[in-house]
Amino acid sequence: MKDQDDTKTPDLFPTEPRRKVGRPPTGKALTAAERMRRSRERRKAEGKPPAQAAPPLSLSEREELEQLREIAAALHILVTSYEKEAAQHAEECRALYDQITRHMQTEARLNQIIESQQRRIAELESKRSRKPHR
Repeated sequence: MKDQDDTKTPDLFPTEPRRKVGRPPTGKALTAAERMRRSRERRKAEGKPPAQAAPPLSLSEREELEQLREIAAALHILVTSYEKEAAQHAEECRALYDQITRHMQTEARLNQIIESQQRRIAELESKRSRKPHR
């Protein structure tokens, strides 16, 4: 049982039928043929020529259209393969960049080690030169 003051909770069994979605029917709908007849009559009354379908293509036009479709398909294949290659090259560039960065870090660390060893050698040599000879 729902509280009488509750206006937000929907009824479990609605008492009213659900409204249909969309525009309500008027009962005056026309068939496609009736709409077309009215359209032809209206165009005739306005003095416009009757609506015509596009004229059929000649054989040469159909052949040209087919060639253009084949060219478009070939271009699509080329663009797709180019995009794949570009993605592969980008991945290779990222990998090379990471590798170079690692090598540079290794080089910097090795230079630090060399500098510390050179300082240690310089300290040892300075101690050795200060000792009296016997």
